[in-house]
Amino acid sequence: MSRRCLNTARVRTLVFVCACVAVIVPASATTVIPVTDDEMVRRASHIIEGVVKRVESKWNADKSQIHTFIDIDLVKQIKGEFAKDQVEIQLRVLGGTVGDITMVIVDAPSFDLNEKVLLFLRPNFDHWLFPVVGFNQGKLRIETDPKTAKEIIPERNRTKDDFIADISAKVRQQSPKPEKQTGNQKSEG
Repeated sequence: MSRRCLNTARVRTLVFVCACVAVIVPASATTVIPVTDDEMVRRASHIIEGVVKRVESKWNADKSQIHTFIDIDLVKQIKGEFAKDQVEIQLRVLGGTVGDITMVIVDAPSFDLNEKVLLFLRPNFDHWLFPVVGFNQGKLRIETDPKTAKEIIPERNRTKDDFIADISAKVRQQSPKPEKQTGNQKSEG
């Protein structure tokens, strides 16, 4: 056999082995599926506007993971209810930096001190390591437009007030409607 035929056979064998390995070895990546605003409103138990007041990362008990704790002052509640005297919430997210060790979760939201945010939070958000709906999609920054001095949501290219008005309308549309009583029903008393 010629040397060229041997090289071609080796290349084909190598390609075949690589293809088999690629099929057998599972990929370990997170795929974040795009979520519409309607879906985020539906999936969120709470939608809030707030300001990040503390960001602190710590090891978990067995030092196998880094958790970041985020304290957020409540500015406005758009969906969901908190106790009347509650003025802040705390989120816990997987990932962060402790000393010179950083644990990164791709597409997880990150928070900066004094950052203004609009958050779509999952039910029982205080028990989850991924409390925000749709990973980073459910955390929207609120910034001041230098040209207009209005607060905007850059991810949506809209003013904060217009976006919150639309989200509030979606919340009302998705809320269960009270049942109408007909004249034939007896009232219980």
